[in-house]
Amino acid sequence: MADTQYILPNDIGVSSLDCREAFRLLSPTERLYAYHLSRAAWYGGLAVLLQTSPEAPYIYALLSRLFRAQDPDQLRQHALAEGLTEEEYQ
Repeated sequence: MADTQYILPNDIGVSSLDCREAFRLLSPTERLYAYHLSRAAWYGGLAVLLQTSPEAPYIYALLSRLFRAQDPDQLRQHALAEGLTEEEYQ
């Protein structure tokens, strides 16, 4: 059994964050700064994967390709057809 401190409950909701109005209030220079900061954070996240473990970048690449190849409904259907329960899929 996995350590429960690393498992999130399936009933946690997801909230959408709408930042369009806040972004519109930024000056052109601030918008460029925010854009480049977000890109740096994205690429920095990949560097963190490399520092986490030797397997982490490969796991990320696998999951990324998997989720690009099938939409969530198709993936769910395949997972359930292979014997996973709904809870395991979630």
